[in-house]
Amino acid sequence: MPLVYYAFDLDRIRLGDILLTRLDFSVLNPATYPSGAIQLKTKSRFSHAALCIGYGQFIEAIGTGVCRLAIMATAAHKKENVRLLRLKDEVLDAERKAGEAASIGERFLLRGYSRKGALGVEWTWLQNPERAEIFCSQLVARAYEDAGQRLAANKMSHEAGPGDLEHSELLKDVTGQAIFEVRANEPPSYFLDDHTHFERPHHWEVATKLKILASPRVKKAILRLNEHPASFWELEGVLARLKAPLLDAAISSGFQEHKFAESFIEKTQRFVDFDANDMSIKPEQPLDLAAFNDAALLVTLHQARQIVTQLENDVEHRQRECDLYRELEQQTQLRTFHYLGDLQCKLLQLAKNALRAKSAELLMLASGARERGLI
Repeated sequence: MPLVYYAFDLDRIRLGDILLTRLDFSVLNPATYPSGAIQLKTKSRFSHAALCIGYGQFIEAIGTGVCRLAIMATAAHKKENVRLLRLKDEVLDAERKAGEAASIGERFLLRGYSRKGALGVEWTWLQNPERAEIFCSQLVARAYEDAGQRLAANKMSHEAGPGDLEHSELLKDVTGQAIFEVRANEPPSYFLDDHTHFERPHHWEVATKLKILASPRVKKAILRLNEHPASFWELEGVLARLKAPLLDAAISSGFQEHKFAESFIEKTQRFVDFDANDMSIKPEQPLDLAAFNDAALLVTLHQARQIVTQLENDVEHRQRECDLYRELEQQTQLRTFHYLGDLQCKLLQLAKNALRAKSAELLMLASGARERGLI
């Protein structure tokens, strides 16, 4: 019997859209207690918020820090456990503000997560607008706040909980436009509304970079420079601007201590089957188009197009990152940028190989659909 769940159509999600999620509370399952407590204290049906920053890409503040979330790999057991919100059209410059919020939100990547801040939504004595760490709904509200649009009435971003976003008069519910029912034999990578989330490579990357940022050697180096970076991304900016050899040595030492590049490649291999020597994708079983009925073929074709679009964006992003690190390495002669450039260029090659493989699959599916007169 096929599984039934609910997924989002990437083509119907816009930059700046806000995703709210919750876990169903169960007395028998302690993993649901934090979500239940947040829902109760904030008088909301939802306990978590994320912001769309690119095609199929959201950003969220979770326990490991501020991470990316690839929405295509996810689904919900129940559609009432997720909600997609969008700035109303009648808001002045709504589209521009949503786009700016998406761009601003991405700058919070690699920051730490603030448990005290999240608790401060209910207990105001814990609130601190100057805290470097950030919590989920604060991230969303702050991105819009910096784009010139406060979402929660009479509240600053560090005071805003998921309930303030849920009940905002400036946001409209577009869930019904973007969500669809899936009947499949295999589940998605993970569900947004249960406790089975697992550590993905990006989670490990964020957590490890935050450990390096907080390491005694790095903290000592940045204090000598009288700098106070709130995230690893800001730490890179300090290093690029000041070209400080002691800071460079401290960061490089952290990478070596954690075997950062090797571990990241190894963790990525758990999700993508590739050769770490040349980053080539291991061939999969060829598609048997005859096994697809017309409806299944069209759904698979639609999903393949979205995967290819995501990979095209990933290649473009990684190319920029690779070029930037190579330029910084040339300008500064610092080991940190050489190390990050090597890793990013390897990941760029992997993304290119994945794009090549998925593009070939897309062509095959499109050809099969044309032969059947479906497109």
